[in-house]
Formats: sequence, C-alpha cells, structure tokens
Amino acid sequence: MARRAIPIVLLAGIALAFAHGGAATPEQLPRLARGTALCPRPVALRLEFGSWSEPRPGSPHEFFAAVWTRGGRGAGGLDIYAAVTPATSRINGLCKRIVQRGLSSPAALRAPLTYRLTDSGNAYFVDAHGAVTPGEPHVVGVDPIAGRHASGVIFACDVAQRVVLHTHPLERQGGQYLSVRTQRSRKLLALAILKRSGESSFRVSRSCQQD
Repeated sequence: MARRAIPIVLLAGIALAFAHGGAATPEQLPRLARGTALCPRPVALRLEFGSWSEPRPGSPHEFFAAVWTRGGRGAGGLDIYAAVTPATSRINGLCKRIVQRGLSSPAALRAPLTYRLTDSGNAYFVDAHGAVTPGEPHVVGVDPIAGRHASGVIFACDVAQRVVLHTHPLERQGGQYLSVRTQRSRKLLALAILKRSGESSFRVSRSCQQD
C-alpha cells in the first residue's frame, strides 16, 4: 500500500506545478522552460510516462513524461526534475541551464513504446509487435485544482552521477521532445516525443527496470 502511495504523491506534486498554485517553494516545482539543464545526482531516479486529466466530467486526457527522484527536498521527499506534456515543458529550478555538447547514442535504449488510451482514458503502451504494457491508474484527490486522474508506467534507473535533461518544441509536428542522460558517461536513459496530434512515444534504457 505504501509503495502505491508514492506515485499518488508524485502526480499531486506535478499537477501543482502545472496549476501554478499552492504553497510549494520554487525549487520544488518544475518551471516553464526549454533547453538543456544539469540536475543534481538523484537518490533514486524514476522515469514516468502516462496520461492524466483534471477531475471534472469530460476533462480531456493529456499525455505526459516526468523525471523525478526520491530522497529530495520537495513535497513527500520527491524532487520533480522535469515534467513535459505536448503543450508545455517544465524543468526544476534545482537544475542549472547548460550548453549541450555532443550527442548520446540511442543504441542502449529499448524499442519505442507508443502511448494509447482506453475508452476510459487510462494509458497503455504498445510496441512494434503489438505487445501491450498496461499503465497503473492513480486517483489524485489532494486538491480540487491539483487533483488529476492519471495512468502510467514508472521505470527505476540506478544512476550514480548527475543527469542532463534536454527539452525542445517539435516545430513541424507540434508537441515537445524530452531526453535524459547521465552527465559524465553521457549514457542516454530516455527519449520521449509528446505530440499534439499523431502518435506519442517513449524509449527507455535497457538498464532501467519497470518499478
């Protein structure tokens, strides 16, 4: 039961960031941003992908990708390094803007998983062979403004160095791009493409395991 409570706290924190409200301090919440940023060494890095909606009848679902760590200074001991949807990109003030140098190879990433929605709006994910990975539903009721209904998958990555995030808009397709890699070894941990229309997808390193 305690393990299932972690994603609920996380989604509440991310939702507060997107609501632009609450009493959280600026360093706890991702701010509107794009570009490249260097984040502190995570205690327990997590990559989350899914969909959410506001808790009101007929509220549309929106795909998201989030990068966070346990053992942080934010609400519930979580620091949300980044949260991205097709419409917006936010990076935590704990992460410092840097200039991106060079590229990281995607060779160690798993094959892409494509976002899908059930009739009820819960997320599930499909690979190129049609294999399905179901999302886990979360019902967030902490605050009427911040509360969201969400469904997603979480991957745990064992990282012993700082991480670099990069986000930029998808100009032609409409949407947002997110990449996550380690600082020193430049190991690519994840890529996410969140489109306003068409298929959204993500890829995760084989070294990261579903949580």
